[in-house]
Amino acid sequence: MKDKGFTLVEILLAFTIFLLLILLIFTGFRLSSRTTEKITERDETSQRIRVVYERLGWLIRGAYPYKFVDKDGKERLLFTGEGNSIGFVTTSVIPATGKIYDLSGLKWVYLFVDNEGLKEKDNVFFLEKNLEESREGAFILDPSVKSMNIEYLDPEENTWVDTWGPDNERLPPAIKIRLNIMGHETQEMILSIPASGG
Repeated sequence: MKDKGFTLVEILLAFTIFLLLILLIFTGFRLSSRTTEKITERDETSQRIRVVYERLGWLIRGAYPYKFVDKDGKERLLFTGEGNSIGFVTTSVIPATGKIYDLSGLKWVYLFVDNEGLKEKDNVFFLEKNLEESREGAFILDPSVKSMNIEYLDPEENTWVDTWGPDNERLPPAIKIRLNIMGHETQEMILSIPASGG
């Protein structure tokens, strides 16, 4: 009896099925890889948001109502709050740094966002020039923060306002912050300030 070989049609059909299987496996791996990348990116973004909010919360909750007498003899609060930046005296210090403003137990902190990300500038708390909002010497807290929106609770009107200046007699009782991190708008965070007296 004569052995029969494979016909050309059978070989082409087997080859086509083999290519389809390879294509399905490759597509599955690509989808799995993309899903893993998206999950990793989302986890990294969530971690960044948590770390940034923890730092901001730690600094802001330690806000202290330090007052000074300006050159006109008027007593003013050493606090400046705008819609995209905030400067205040805080008790949230790390004495182990050895820096004079950390050793004193109080320091001036100015937080803002520019094209390099979220920045913090620390200084000696009793300097009136802090209200000038100088950004020189600031360090980057997180380069992925693209913008920061801040509002201040006005207890008299029970509304949120965009600014809170040194002419106010006391600190705002709460501050609302929303960040844009890596193109993602974050949930707003509301922080109470125990030293506001309100």
